[in-house]
Amino acid sequence: MSATARLALARTILRTAETRHGITTHTPQPLAPDPHYALIDAFHPLVGTHLHPGAIHRVTGAASITLALLIAASHNNARIAIIGASHLSMVAAHDLGVATHNLIIVTQPARHTPTIAAACIDSAHITILGPQAVLSPSEHRALTARLRERGHVLVTTNPHAHAPIIMKARAPTWRGPEQGRYHLTDASWYVHAATRTTEHTAVLHLAHGRFTTTPTPAARNTPPHVINHPHLTLAHSGTMGA
Repeated sequence: MSATARLALARTILRTAETRHGITTHTPQPLAPDPHYALIDAFHPLVGTHLHPGAIHRVTGAASITLALLIAASHNNARIAIIGASHLSMVAAHDLGVATHNLIIVTQPARHTPTIAAACIDSAHITILGPQAVLSPSEHRALTARLRERGHVLVTTNPHAHAPIIMKARAPTWRGPEQGRYHLTDASWYVHAATRTTEHTAVLHLAHGRFTTTPTPAARNTPPHVINHPHLTLAHSGTMGA
């Protein structure tokens, strides 16, 4: 019996068994998104409800935005590794609402970056690679294949890294002390987010520990839609797409 005939016979037997037990439809049920990759509501208009498992996310221009991506995931007990990113302050992360007890920090990976990153991809849910986490092109390709296989999320702050999901903050303004807790009292950024199929832009403002946003200048004639969150609030215009 050929392989095609065996497959047809198997399908016939399966349909017979399903009919006997009252199964008459075969509509697949969508899988619920994994809460370990959830984003707070404010990011939903920019990049969706969740980080994308198996994909690289490039975030540049603002450490606060990188940290804010971790808020919801960390409270859903996601294990998050931060490698070679000394610019990401854990005090700032705590102040933004990140559950810092779920973070694994490696500040100076040196030449061990590939080994450490591979171990984190195998054991954590999200890995952030900062500027001190240096990889050769071949090492980067190997880690990309590994994270796709594991369904892991990699966030890189390298502005030259190839990534299908990109968030770029530009034109920052801020006020606040540069020493001690490094707590910004006021800050704002233009944020552009792009995936393979969508692009969205908004202006994020931070004032006294609270994020808000306004439409970009090109879309100011459209009333903003505001999403509230204890730590982050995003407003976007209807002209930016779904």
